[in-house]
Amino acid sequence: MGECAVNPHDIAELMPGALNYAEFAGVGPGEQVLLAASTEADPLVVQAILAAVAAKGASPTVCYVPPTKGYFSEPPPPLAEAMAAADTILDVGAFVVGHTEACLRALFEYASKGIILCPPPTPAVLKSKGARFPAEVHHVISKLVFAQCQKPDGSLIHVTSAAGTDITAEVWRSKCGHGAAEMGVAAPGDFWVFPGGCFGFLPPRNVNGTAVFEAFTGYGRTSEPTVFTIRDSLIVDIQGGWEVAAIHQRIDGVKNGNWICEIMFGLNPANDVDMSVTPLSLQAERSPQTLHIGLGDGTLNVGPRRAQGHTRQWKVLHQDGFMLYPTLTVGGESVIERGRLAAIETEEVHRVAAKYGDPAEVLSYTPVRM
Repeated sequence: MGECAVNPHDIAELMPGALNYAEFAGVGPGEQVLLAASTEADPLVVQAILAAVAAKGASPTVCYVPPTKGYFSEPPPPLAEAMAAADTILDVGAFVVGHTEACLRALFEYASKGIILCPPPTPAVLKSKGARFPAEVHHVISKLVFAQCQKPDGSLIHVTSAAGTDITAEVWRSKCGHGAAEMGVAAPGDFWVFPGGCFGFLPPRNVNGTAVFEAFTGYGRTSEPTVFTIRDSLIVDIQGGWEVAAIHQRIDGVKNGNWICEIMFGLNPANDVDMSVTPLSLQAERSPQTLHIGLGDGTLNVGPRRAQGHTRQWKVLHQDGFMLYPTLTVGGESVIERGRLAAIETEEVHRVAAKYGDPAEVLSYTPVRM
């Protein structure tokens, strides 16, 4: 017999993260689960997720597609139909779940739910501290942050950052949060990312000021800080490096392409913030050490504006820029102070974290990598 290329013990290291993924996605007995995977996804990752789905009593179907450039491209028609037919879509490097028309149709017309595994689809993702972060701790943090942010309409939102951001906005229609998965498990119609830990305002109202970004999804770390001037929730000027032209190429001429559709921040201190990779991992958006502002389409958030791109690949235009070490207050209450989430310091969170080890270790922040 030839030498085994894969250590048979490796999958045991992936299973805690894979089971958390299936749990977060709300996979249940009898569900039809579509695993949409990139042809470059690590086979061991696919195997571990299939095992986790089977352990939940669900029926998995696997579909492979070639990798795309950047995030969120329209899938081939057969895959789009499969997405609509599935109860749950697990996206493992395919980038078809999220800001695509096929996903919007599956979620809102057919009540599927879609959960992306943070890219790249390698064993390191399922082994990461973020993927193994205790779900119970995650949920109690989410509930505390929800209570802080669920303010009356018109309550002031104030965001600053170490790089010079200074923007104000208002709570609108009491819209804060982002899906049942943050406080329980994903429900039909939900789109989310695993490891989870993202929260915010969807959309905020009357956004004004200056936002300074150190990175963008799709581009990674910026060549120099990118500065948005925002008036009445619209971007009126962009300054910075070569990314400015790339952003203009995407949003110019697109109705609502320059509209601020969300202000979001992270909840999970264990999530990786690696500024050196391109495209930037979605896990980086889910640490309290970052805050991101989305422009363009807000349909996934049941927002009031659509923004459709110029090409078939980019039918749904949505772009996130994000900043390091934010400070956020809502209605005068401190939610984040220079990248540290106030809820994490509470006695309640520490009491729950103690079930899983030393609370200082369980709740420790993963260092930012530049």
